[in-house]
Amino acid sequence: MMIAIMARHSSCPCFLNRNPQDILNQTKALFALELTTDQVIPHVMKLVRWSLNSFGYRKYDQFQHMTNNILP
Repeated sequence: MMIAIMARHSSCPCFLNRNPQDILNQTKALFALELTTDQVIPHVMKLVRWSLNSFGYRKYDQFQHMTNNILP
């Protein structure tokens, strides 16, 4: 994955003081590459429900609305 290449010796804040293998494992878990088609739907619905209650996502939506007039 591109993340494995980018994480190595990177000065990006999201990679600082973190083990690149941990970042890669977390990303793979998020994308759930091992799931079957039938298993993907509940996984995606879980991610959507999680994002609906996320402070960060709400703030990002507010930012998009204020700066680009994009409504969630």
